[in-house]
Amino acid sequence: MAAVTWTMGLICKVQVWASSRTRKHPALMGVHSNPFMHRAHDAFLPLQGCYIVEVVVIKAIPKKLLIHDAKLHSVLSTDTWGKDTLDQEKQLEHIRIEPSGKIIRDKNNAEIQLVATLFHDCRNSRPQNVTYRIDDIIVFNGQKHRVQLVEPLFDGKQLHHYEIGLVRYGSESNI
Repeated sequence: MAAVTWTMGLICKVQVWASSRTRKHPALMGVHSNPFMHRAHDAFLPLQGCYIVEVVVIKAIPKKLLIHDAKLHSVLSTDTWGKDTLDQEKQLEHIRIEPSGKIIRDKNNAEIQLVATLFHDCRNSRPQNVTYRIDDIIVFNGQKHRVQLVEPLFDGKQLHHYEIGLVRYGSESNI
């Protein structure tokens, strides 16, 4: 048995044990990326014959990567004409907003394409105890986005960061 350790994305460091039969697999001999993993549907999975032994906590997302600021609004009410009334803004600092083309499905099984993903680190982003909900409004660079997906990601037992899926917001609102 042989052990190999690597870092998987921003989330965790994983140690994998592989049998001698698995180590001789041609996919394990390559010099590209991680030899012990296959890519399937945007998730990394161990090769057959491997198993995960240990998950180790990793550091917070560095502040030098969290270069954006934005404003968060919650929808208080919607009138009969579809106009939203929003609450007081919360200033979000040390976040990252990346363009996205990810397609998700809503509760009615309709396809929705995200325009951006917001990364909120639980250690370096401010405010720390912010709660994101679907249909909240994010104002970034003068453009309004609606929260469509809230995905908390953990490193072992602790919350590491949030990935928030955003779509364009086209409604009139009182800000």
